[in-house]
Amino acid sequence: MVKLGEFVMILDLHRQGMSLSAISRRTGMDRKTIRKYVQQGLEPPAYKSRTPKGSVVDPYRAYLAERVAQWPELTARRLLREIRDLGYGGGYTTVKEAVSALRPAAATAFERRFETPPGKQAQVDFAHFRATFADEPGTERVVWLFSLVLGHSRLMWARFVPHQDLQAVLRCLGAAFEAIGGVPAEVLFDRMKTAVQDEGDEGTLADLVTALAKAEREGVLRERLRFLCRPALLIVDEIGYLPVVPGGGNLFFQLVNARYERGAMILTSNRGFGEWGEVFGDAVVATALLDRLLHHAVVVQIEGASYRMRKHAGLVSENALTRPSAGPGATPLQRRGRPPKNRTPDHAPG
Repeated sequence: MVKLGEFVMILDLHRQGMSLSAISRRTGMDRKTIRKYVQQGLEPPAYKSRTPKGSVVDPYRAYLAERVAQWPELTARRLLREIRDLGYGGGYTTVKEAVSALRPAAATAFERRFETPPGKQAQVDFAHFRATFADEPGTERVVWLFSLVLGHSRLMWARFVPHQDLQAVLRCLGAAFEAIGGVPAEVLFDRMKTAVQDEGDEGTLADLVTALAKAEREGVLRERLRFLCRPALLIVDEIGYLPVVPGGGNLFFQLVNARYERGAMILTSNRGFGEWGEVFGDAVVATALLDRLLHHAVVVQIEGASYRMRKHAGLVSENALTRPSAGPGATPLQRRGRPPKNRTPDHAPG
């Protein structure tokens, strides 16, 4: 049998003017074979259809079709055992292929497409991306994609924003409504707890440090510190009430250092400054914190019974109602303003 490459070479040599005898000597083929392929030319081969051969399962095909039509869940192995009792001597694969061709198609499960009329509904979502900008090569930043999709037409409006917060949501909603030329009757919000709360719900020191630790794990600590530096006033409550996560003192110091002489802060604590090393688990970090916090600070020390328990003073002891003092080792606090009047021995400090 002549291969395709040899066939093409024979035709090429004949087009160059070589005789059949010369081509026969060059290729080593018989001159009659050369003549045959030259006369045939480059045409696609014609194949005759093969007569299908019978299968050993054909005598049992009607039985299989009847059984599968009546019980579509019957397996090929079960049917193999049945037709073997009828005299079948073939293998399992042949029966499996025959049953697969005879088995009726499974009915499509009922589905109901969720549709909304025009102007009825829109959905809002945020997507998280990491990007490197041309003005800061080598520095990866986190950006958020705000998207609004109309429920009926599936029209999408999207915009990248640097922060996922309530202000960004409101600005993007207004721009989206203006772009689509109207306001849907309903707007479904997804991930809005992150957008509305997670960007600014830190009130206590424990919450704040937990949020900073999460941002550090996610690689967005710089963006979180930048966000917390934007407010003109930052209030941190309950310093010393709850334990701080390991490394929280360093994270809080980064925030205080970033806001130092740039924004005001109000801090409340029931622990004296001398105990802050215990609060943050690091005396060096506590000293660095106090160095920046007390530089321009006004310290107000509040003593006496709790204001919330003023109507229930008789239910608990006086010691329980009294606000905890600064404690041993606390830095003496001097109240600004006029010096105190002369006190009686009963009111002398000590």
